[in-house]
Amino acid sequence: MKIVRFLPMLLGAVTLATAAQAQTVNWTIDGNRQSVNIGGIPGRTGVGASVFGQNMYVAFTPANDPTNDGFNDQYMHILSTNGAQFTNDQRLNMINGAGISDANPSLTTSGSTLYLATNSQQSGTRGGFTDVFQSADGINFAEAPIPPISYTFTAYSPSLTTDPATGDVYLGVTNAADRTLTLCRLPANVGSWTCTNFPGHTQMGYNPALAYWNGVLYVGFTQNANSHNCDLFTSTDHGQTIQENTSLGGDQSSSNPSLAVYNNVLYYGFRSNDSGNNFIYKYSTNGVNFSGSLQTNNTKMGGSPMMVNAAGIPFNGNLLWNWNSANDSSNWLWWETAH
Repeated sequence: MKIVRFLPMLLGAVTLATAAQAQTVNWTIDGNRQSVNIGGIPGRTGVGASVFGQNMYVAFTPANDPTNDGFNDQYMHILSTNGAQFTNDQRLNMINGAGISDANPSLTTSGSTLYLATNSQQSGTRGGFTDVFQSADGINFAEAPIPPISYTFTAYSPSLTTDPATGDVYLGVTNAADRTLTLCRLPANVGSWTCTNFPGHTQMGYNPALAYWNGVLYVGFTQNANSHNCDLFTSTDHGQTIQENTSLGGDQSSSNPSLAVYNNVLYYGFRSNDSGNNFIYKYSTNGVNFSGSLQTNNTKMGGSPMMVNAAGIPFNGNLLWNWNSANDSSNWLWWETAH
């Protein structure tokens, strides 16, 4: 059955009160890009997004630009917005490297560089090779230093984030062999990654979500168990060790989560683990204890959310954005904003 989504002039804004600081968050469904068809892993489609310069960039694996390489890879596309106007999406202009993917790419910004990470399925299995690209203009991309991930294949999609204080870039992946976490760090102005594996820790069902806040690296994930419980690792030593935070309250998800920091609050967004496929989020003011589950405008998602703090773009730059693919066969790119 096709899910029909309504624009804000019909729905209006929904006000959600969060108890800990009586904070009010207003969400509005802003619109869609009907020319953009999100591809990737069926039922887990999503995008990567990051503010770079004075624009927000959105990278995705399309549903209709195949490489015909014998696998499920597509040529990755990217578009940008200043909050009011959008560029047309286009293939990544690759200076070197393939620029192909069968999963959801991830974006992050460090200083004057936009980083993109993705998996391609050239292995021929569900699990591919993680590759990282970098760009100085958001249009032309080249191979970045290759992270020395010791596992042959990584599952689903990689995730990126940046320490805003130092500019260090972090990469998180799910290892296809045992579904455990690997974290990699690329220090600012250093040309090589260091990676740490965490065998024996709680297994992840999909890829992790990363955020860096107040000196702590946060890793959100959905457990690889029948429960599909939402979970969280934290690291206070640049990804060398991790600790599990079990305070999310037993919420369940059918995709990977998204983490974002907005107004000095950490948000954990995810898709519900039922046929509703609703966008749900929780928040924390201290990184330890989380609010109850909150739902936004009855938003339906075809895959995972991608929350981004829009600070830095000229229009609507004081908002928290969420990007997602439509919960129907169109796979259109949708977005909503909160303040």
